[in-house]
This record gives sequence, C-alpha cells and structure tokens, in this order.
Amino acid sequence: MLKQIKKSIVTPIGKVFITDGESSIPFTVDKNDCDYMLDIYDENNKPTGRKIHTETNYQIAIKTNNLEIGKIYKIVFSGGKLEFSDSDEGTEGLSITKDGWTFGIGMFNPNEYEEMEQSIRHSINIGKGIYGNQIPRFEYDESRFRNYIIESSDDKSGYTFRLLDRDRDEIIFKIAWIEHKDIDPLRCDDAISFWIVM
Repeated sequence: MLKQIKKSIVTPIGKVFITDGESSIPFTVDKNDCDYMLDIYDENNKPTGRKIHTETNYQIAIKTNNLEIGKIYKIVFSGGKLEFSDSDEGTEGLSITKDGWTFGIGMFNPNEYEEMEQSIRHSINIGKGIYGNQIPRFEYDESRFRNYIIESSDDKSGYTFRLLDRDRDEIIFKIAWIEHKDIDPLRCDDAISFWIVM
C-alpha cells in the first residue's frame, strides 16, 4: 500500500475515505513516520517485556492543488462513532474500539494556538476570566488563520476541513488499526493514540 494513490482504505471494521459531499477525493498512502514498537505495561505501570506493533500504520496525504479553496471536505471512517483519543502540540486523535480491533485517525491543526488565543480573549471579554470553563461557541476571526481549518465532524465519523490557502503542498492525516488478540484493548488504544498523534 506504500505510496499508492487511493480513493479509500478498507480496514476490518470500516472504510476510510475523503469526500466533498458528492465525490471521493484521491489521496496518497505511505507508511507513517511514527512507526515504533512500544512497550506493554501492566496495571501497575511496569513493563511486561512484551511489545506492541502493527503493520497497518499509515500517513494519508491530500495534495492541496486537488482541493478547492473554501470548499468543505470530510475524512470519514464508516465503521462507527470515533471518540477523542489524545492530543499534543497541535495534533489530535480520534479512535474506536470494537469487534476485537482498535482504529484511530489523527490530524494536525495549524491554527490551534490562534484558536486558543482567540478563545482566551473571548473568555475574558465575557467575564469568564482566562481559564473560563464552558465558554459558549463563538465565531473565530478566520482572517488570522492559515493553511486550512479543521475540526472533528459533528457526526463523529472523522474530521471536516476547509482549505484557506496553498502555502502547504499537502494536508496530512495519520491512520492506524490493530487487532487486540491477547493484548488489553486499553493498551491497544494507547498505542494507536501514540502513533496517530506523534
């Protein structure tokens, strides 16, 4: 599957595809750079001496030249509702565990810090302070954003994104899945989260 152009990827628990709402958008598939064998820990957080790894750990790239500026696109997983898995430095992952498998999809948000700054300013302006909880939704000033806007889909199937400019050649997502076999599903979810967020 390496460096192939695809319109979808089929996993044991669902299909991954990118759409503009009418047709599928082609993407390239390559091995994920974050492809490490990870230690398995016991319930006391001590290494068991066993490792966890999967061969199905990929990076999906969509050429921005193939996208229309301002149009809404979705990367969709058809196999069920994805839940927040993990985040780190502008990246975020969603995952699902079902039928003996864990699947995850991760993305990079180039505007995360600008979104946080605007949220803090909004929180202060409405009297909630710098650490205000439960800030009501508000409209971001998108003129301060760059590259693309991305957020998890309301239907929990993946991510919705909209291209703002062509400063980046590609928009990249990471996907991975693993069969539990004799490994605790929580350890599988931890591993998937690491691979798709790092």
